[in-house]
Amino acid sequence: MDFDFPYLYLPETESTNQLAIDMISKTNPADGFMLITDYQTAGRGQYGRIWQSKAGKNLLVSFIFYPKNIPINKIFRLNLAASLAIIRCLKTFDIAELSIKWPNDIYIQNQKIAGILIQNILKASEIQAAVIGIGLNVNQEYFSTELSASSLQNILGKEMDIKKIASDIRAQLLTLLKTRSPEAWSLLLAEYNEVLYKKNKKHVFNAAAINPMLASIQSVTEDGKIHLLTENQEIISFTFGELNYK
Repeated sequence: MDFDFPYLYLPETESTNQLAIDMISKTNPADGFMLITDYQTAGRGQYGRIWQSKAGKNLLVSFIFYPKNIPINKIFRLNLAASLAIIRCLKTFDIAELSIKWPNDIYIQNQKIAGILIQNILKASEIQAAVIGIGLNVNQEYFSTELSASSLQNILGKEMDIKKIASDIRAQLLTLLKTRSPEAWSLLLAEYNEVLYKKNKKHVFNAAAINPMLASIQSVTEDGKIHLLTENQEIISFTFGELNYK
């Protein structure tokens, strides 16, 4: 597997994210450095969830960036960039009903197609480095019945080029992470909110110390909080890890 930019390919590894973090501590990888593998023995997603993937069939990749233009109090911008990089890439395939499930899972209709795990190395009040791990279902045809998941091959009916998709997502990330002005970031947040999964649809949500409630997603704010509108017309907000929904 060859690319025209700095990368490391391994047929198998425990976790591309962990390998990326180890590399940052020991070497000086270039901005946009990519680690890619056919199979992860210990791959995981948000909140420690296991990421299941058939060897050689999907995109399992981590990118290293040094986002000096993103202050730590705007760290959600990394989620914006990562989510929109995948959405923009997939839109080139004319896929209908693409959406982002807050904070950064990618869905096609009601089936998950990609997950993102972002891990940051912080120094004082700055983001020293960011590792953006992506698992994208590309050519896997069968998934566990307990998972509501699909792949590009299942959706499009043909085998897809994993290498090209990796390159395209990296190019989108490089572009998006160069965004500097607050106005430009506001436009990206609006783009993110336009494709929110279950937006403006009544749905059952679960949160700690709260009974299951019927509400609808209104928006996500620049600090990454999600706003729900309850049946009583009350707006309530949650941060990462506080809210569950399918």
